[in-house]
Amino acid sequence: MPKFIPEEKIAEIRDAADIVDFISDTVILKKTGRNFIGLCPFHAEKTPSFTVSPEKQIFHCFGCGEGGNVFTFLMKSEGLAFPEALKKVAARCGIQMPARTIGGDRGKNSGERERLLAVNRLALDFFRQNLAHADRSRRARAYLLRRGIDAEAMDRFGVGYAPPGWENLANYLVRRKVAARWGAMCGLLVARKERDGYYDRFRDRIMLPIFDLSGQVVAFGGRVMDDSVPKYLNSPETPVFSKGRTLFNLHRARSKCRQADSVLIVEGYFDLISLVQKGIENVVATLGTALTGDHVQRLKGCTRNMVLVFDGDAAGLQAARRSYAVFANRGVNAKVVVLPAGHDPDSYVRQFGRDGFLRKVETAEGIVTFLIDAAIRRHGDSIAGRVRAVDELMPVLAAIDDRVARSLYLRELAERVGVPEADILQRLRRTPAGKVVGKGGVAGATADGRPAAGWVGSLRIERQIVAMMLHFPEIIPEIRRRGLLDRFQSETLQQAGRLVMESDAPLAARIGELSPDRADEGVLKVLTSLAVADEKWDHNACLRLMDQFDASCRRQQDDLLKQIAAAEERGDQELLFKLLKDRQTQAGGGTT
Repeated sequence: MPKFIPEEKIAEIRDAADIVDFISDTVILKKTGRNFIGLCPFHAEKTPSFTVSPEKQIFHCFGCGEGGNVFTFLMKSEGLAFPEALKKVAARCGIQMPARTIGGDRGKNSGERERLLAVNRLALDFFRQNLAHADRSRRARAYLLRRGIDAEAMDRFGVGYAPPGWENLANYLVRRKVAARWGAMCGLLVARKERDGYYDRFRDRIMLPIFDLSGQVVAFGGRVMDDSVPKYLNSPETPVFSKGRTLFNLHRARSKCRQADSVLIVEGYFDLISLVQKGIENVVATLGTALTGDHVQRLKGCTRNMVLVFDGDAAGLQAARRSYAVFANRGVNAKVVVLPAGHDPDSYVRQFGRDGFLRKVETAEGIVTFLIDAAIRRHGDSIAGRVRAVDELMPVLAAIDDRVARSLYLRELAERVGVPEADILQRLRRTPAGKVVGKGGVAGATADGRPAAGWVGSLRIERQIVAMMLHFPEIIPEIRRRGLLDRFQSETLQQAGRLVMESDAPLAARIGELSPDRADEGVLKVLTSLAVADEKWDHNACLRLMDQFDASCRRQQDDLLKQIAAAEERGDQELLFKLLKDRQTQAGGGTT
């Protein structure tokens, strides 16, 4: 029979944690009254709507609806299962976890992740042992020293070596009693097609471990030491690794980025290591993929000032042009540095030193200004060239939501190409701009149970009733007597109401005690959003709202009866069946 983490142990860990301290690792928070606010790490926004209540030990975003306690935040921001989040908080608070207390599906998922992370740690040991072996690693060490990577940097970044041969790591894992399928799940081994067995993915490569924000090894990057292709080979996507969410060195660079209030984004591992060796530590690197919106969201927890540093070749210029869409309307100050032809960050900092590199960074242009310059340079100063440049930049300007910023960039473009602003504006108005579509948590509602646009009536009132129960628990007996929750149309709001009703003590100040493994995610979002609002109610206001709900239910019943009568008269059996089912549901409550 599976065992679970005792409730008293969860409470001990939760009560020892300061949610503001944990969230400050990822989000820049500013104190406002009793709460803290910041830019939400879970969606793109320019105006802070992410609120943290130290008093109630909860967070809630009024923009996207995410909310919960310290465990929920770690699960969302770092992709952890509940037991892992619990373990991380316990370790930071100096609390000993009971041995082998994970059970059920969550325990199974957590166990799989822990096993994969353990296999990655074994692989890291294997690669480092090979680099430390004098005879086996002579060529690898000579290459690293030639690249200017000293022994201290090798140790700091966990640099290792995958020797030639097809089954070195596979055999090492067998000797450590690790089934080959786990190595394959980590992306370290590859199943043979022609016969049974597995072979090493990484062979005769310099190996660099990739860490998540918790400092766990989740993947590897391997570089050849000659002209072989591919030059870089990264781990594939696995249950513990996503290229689109992970940045090389971010777990170390976060505090440095906050101190400098800026982050440099480069494309190569060795570029990054060279910069760090020169004392430039607020730097991260992408992992063989273009920068993504998730990357930007993670970096926003450190700073809103981001500088992309690209190689001075055609590929670097193309990457710089593509990067704009990632930053559009994300509330960040993005700039671009394109190094002189023939240089990458590694070669530039080695030739010009730390100060020379930082002077180059100081010349960085805002990303839209850079795109204007690049388009004009690429298409030339002829009439046809300027027309092509304007056409190329229309989608960029159309994607800018901030009307003032768009107007200023439009003026800049008009001055650069010598065309009246009105003519460019006319062309801009014919250019469609994409829209971002959000996600809702329940039918007709946003993720935290708020009524979506166009949804009126009972759902809005149902949410108010749950808020009333939270902040004025004296009314709960009357709610129970009238059977209001039984008539709710939203299952999420009904579950939230029942949780409040069944609580042994008033729940408004204890929302942070609801652990993600004990309550539905949608219910937690509803309750945290209502608890953060800290509304004031009195008995008379409660009675008026309940009467309003009763009247709304009666109107819906009357409307439904009229629709049923009309369907019977027309002989529309399909519609009649649906309406009768709706009436039955309305009478019983609790639909989705």
